[in-house]
Amino acid sequence: MLALKSFALYLIASAASVTALPAALHPFLKPPGASRGPCPGLNILANHGFLPRDGKGLTLPILQQALSDAYNFSPDFTATVFAIQSNPVTGIAVPFALEDLKKHVPFVVEHDASISRNDFATSRSGDNYSYNRTLFANSLQYVRDLGFTELNSTAMAHIRHLRETQSEMYNPQFSYGRLSVNPDGSLVVDPSMPEFFALGEAAFILDLFGSNNGLADSDTSMAQIAWMFTTESFPSGYKPPAVQATLTTALARAAEIKGQLASLPPIPKDVAAKYWNTDFSKKLALQLGGSLLDMS
Repeated sequence: MLALKSFALYLIASAASVTALPAALHPFLKPPGASRGPCPGLNILANHGFLPRDGKGLTLPILQQALSDAYNFSPDFTATVFAIQSNPVTGIAVPFALEDLKKHVPFVVEHDASISRNDFATSRSGDNYSYNRTLFANSLQYVRDLGFTELNSTAMAHIRHLRETQSEMYNPQFSYGRLSVNPDGSLVVDPSMPEFFALGEAAFILDLFGSNNGLADSDTSMAQIAWMFTTESFPSGYKPPAVQATLTTALARAAEIKGQLASLPPIPKDVAAKYWNTDFSKKLALQLGGSLLDMS
């Protein structure tokens, strides 16, 4: 997430007590031939049985229930994102499968400059949906080398800045419409712009385990996010956020990240190249206290 290429984006007032998900009721199981897509947040829900494990036959009621139970999304927020994906421009029919979300067209959660997936134009055989361990690890290592030991809006803005710079450098077909900002700092919402979902991806990461969700142990939060992206499963003891996600608060978080991003100076090309050409996954795994990023 989460969105969901994760594309989600959230945080509001609703501080209900949330307990850990019962592992016995939602064990990890990915059947052979199951449909999976570019959104790790949705892939996780299928792997744990909140969505159909084959990743197919997805409808609005199914998604609303799953996203509410596992991520504490409000039904209206899920309905809004669902309506965007079902835009006639996308050609995605309902019910759909998770793999359908890999379509490289406007209004779909797949986008260039992802923190964990290849760009469509520069990937092998158009594989813009499989997890890229090096890309993800290098994104986290970049902000750690800048001095960040926690995930917050500024750190996520730096990660987005790095990935956009790299795509501009290495993808001659880079397609990434950017959102504009109103004088009051709010976003001019345009779901046809890929940045809409990229900011949602960043916000989901923050509000699931980041320091903006009130966690003091930021290294643990990075490790848990790395676990989820790498294994597409919930870490032990995972609990849905106590604060419910709504469209209003999601856009506020996205605007916060966008504001930080807009204030950053250009990244020197040699620096962007360093975090493109070098594999930092083992270094990061050691810093996070384990070998989770060595999993493929």
